[in-house]
Amino acid sequence: ELMGGMTRAIRHATGEDPDSYFSDLRNPNKPVVQNAKKAIWVEARTTMLNPKYIAAMQEEGATAAENFAETFRNTFGWDVMQPTMIDEEIWDKYEEVYVQDKLDLNMREYFKEKNPYALQEMTAIMLETVRKSYWSPSEEVVDRLVEPHTELIEEFDAGCTGFVCDN
Repeated sequence: ELMGGMTRAIRHATGEDPDSYFSDLRNPNKPVVQNAKKAIWVEARTTMLNPKYIAAMQEEGATAAENFAETFRNTFGWDVMQPTMIDEEIWDKYEEVYVQDKLDLNMREYFKEKNPYALQEMTAIMLETVRKSYWSPSEEVVDRLVEPHTELIEEFDAGCTGFVCDN
C-alpha cells in the first residue's frame, strides 16, 4: 500500500510513473534487484499460476483460499496505483486458472469446500477490473466470470467485502 500510494502521488505530481524495484532476498547468498513489473510476473508464475503451488495450497484450509483472494486484491491495487505494472495478460491467466480451471485442479470444488467467499471475491475483483477498464476481456470471458460469481452468491449468500456487496 505504501509503495502504491507513493507511486500514485509521484504520478500526480510529475505526470509519469516512477521506476519501481523490488529486492528479492529469498536466496541470501544471491540477492537480486528487479524492476517491479518483472518481480510481479516472477511471483505470479512461481505461485498463482504454478500448479504445484496451487495444489499445495489446496491442502490447507479456508485461509489458504483467502490468500488467493488477497493476491487478486493486491494485483488490482497495483493496477490502480501503477497500471504499467500489470499487463492484461495476468488477468487473462488468472481467469484461465481460477475460473476456467485450465490446470484441471478442480478449482470451483476446492473453493466451494474450503472458502466459497474467496472465489466470490476473486470473480468480483476481476469484474471490477473490467468495469474500471484495467482489463478488456471478451464478452465470453465476462460471462464466464459472472456465472460462478452469481452461482456462489446464490448458494452461499454474499460474502460482503467491498468488492462483493459494495459493487
